[in-house]
Amino acid sequence: MWLIVVLAVVIVSTACLVVSQRAAREASVLADLKAILEAEKTLYAQEHRYGTLEDLASKGIIDAGLVRDHNRHYRLEVKLDGLAFEVFATPIRYERESKMSFFADASGQIRCADKRGAKADMSDGLCD
Repeated sequence: MWLIVVLAVVIVSTACLVVSQRAAREASVLADLKAILEAEKTLYAQEHRYGTLEDLASKGIIDAGLVRDHNRHYRLEVKLDGLAFEVFATPIRYERESKMSFFADASGQIRCADKRGAKADMSDGLCD
């Protein structure tokens, strides 16, 4: 009987740890997206254009680590389209380590949803 109780505690503890690690990764990527949005705003104020992650890093506006998938759980991508931009953060390993996908644009709003590893978009709900 005590073995069953110990196994149940281990299983519940492991599940809680996985959930808390996933939440920490999602909080980290939200902070990254906010930094990218602020960097895009700064670049636009200076040069009247938006930039890729590489542009922002080369000008020292963002940490170069964002360009190299520094947290290794999310892939960050900036898509430029004329005078607009979109930022995507998608899980590198869906479900195992991360579930939520994120989207942001010049509106400054960050949207997120469990897209099963696909990119989030403008139709997804706001997150914070």
